[in-house]
Amino acid sequence: MLLHHKIKIIGLLITLFASIANAGDGFSFYINATEGGDISALRISHLKNYFKQQQCNIKTIETGNQSTAASGFDIIFMPLKQKMPKSYKKIFDLKVIDKQVLSGSILVRASTGIRDIKNLAGVRMAFLSPHSVTGFGLQKTLFDNAGITLQKDRITYTQTNIGAMSLLLHRDVFAAAVATPLARKWAKANNLHIVIESKSVETGGIWMNNSIAKDYQTLCRQSFINLFQHKRERKMKKLVRIFPTWIDSFKQKNN
Repeated sequence: MLLHHKIKIIGLLITLFASIANAGDGFSFYINATEGGDISALRISHLKNYFKQQQCNIKTIETGNQSTAASGFDIIFMPLKQKMPKSYKKIFDLKVIDKQVLSGSILVRASTGIRDIKNLAGVRMAFLSPHSVTGFGLQKTLFDNAGITLQKDRITYTQTNIGAMSLLLHRDVFAAAVATPLARKWAKANNLHIVIESKSVETGGIWMNNSIAKDYQTLCRQSFINLFQHKRERKMKKLVRIFPTWIDSFKQKNN
């Protein structure tokens, strides 16, 4: 009986050491920032500390605008649907605020009386970035379909949906391109009007490399869940701002 317990303990120790070895010097986390998110070096530092406290061994966090740049990272966040290599599995889907579908819209102040996209030719506009789908690409298609050419010198890129809306409210721009779920929410609260909405696009999620040991997978999964479960807390509010504002939570997939 004693020998049996010794063998069991040795087995547990081997599993533990294998997990630690699998973690190496810490996992790498890539955040695709094309669809917004208030990202700064300080926020990234705080997010790393958060994961450390949650025992999810994420050591490096990098951000970028290219989907292909994610190759080689242990954990990957992509805001829109993305085909990933077989070495990754999707651990979370993204839930959109108010259970809405995701698309792009163009906002103006309601007092302008603008109701037709054709009346926006030549106006100063705020977009997220030239890499964004919901904050530039979808709206550009709407303009193209209306026969309107966007003028580069009339465009301001804000990198965030909130930034675009703020410029609109302060009358620094005439119109703003933002994700539709946010446009609907902000229009009611700020006397704004949605001129036009685009077709919908599919949301992405978070992927994890299959090589990560299962115990670390469990810890990291829970750390992401906790981010949004406690998002109303002051500290957590600052952390979730790194991700696009239209995200309500991460929905765990049953793999």
